[in-house]
Amino acid sequence: MKKRKIKWFLLGGLLFLVIIVFAYSKQEKTYTIDLLNLEDITAVKIDDLTLEDNVTEYNDQNTIEELYHIFYNKTTKEESTTLNPEYPDILYIVTFEDHEGNSTSMYIYRREENYYIEQSYNGIYNSSQEEFECVEKYVD
Repeated sequence: MKKRKIKWFLLGGLLFLVIIVFAYSKQEKTYTIDLLNLEDITAVKIDDLTLEDNVTEYNDQNTIEELYHIFYNKTTKEESTTLNPEYPDILYIVTFEDHEGNSTSMYIYRREENYYIEQSYNGIYNSSQEEFECVEKYVD
């Protein structure tokens, strides 16, 4: 009788562990924009993608910081599975670079009166009209 209770207790414990592992594995992943450290960034480039060779570059720290804070610390549950955003109305690429030649890029765009930031193969993040217009004002 005692052996049977021990068997059921072990079987119940094993089932409990399986349920916990399954539930943990089903949690949605949180994506965060992959950015360089602000202290290391020496330039920010914005490409409006409407004309060839239409990239605007800024090297002053105030502009770098203003643009950096639009993208910093954003999280989402929505994964980006493409290289480029699909069907944007207006689209800009913002690239931060450091003195060693490392860079990180992301898109900021408007689609159907909604605003998004997308980092290819990372995540799609909600943005605001104010953030979008902040980037837009730096486009030549």
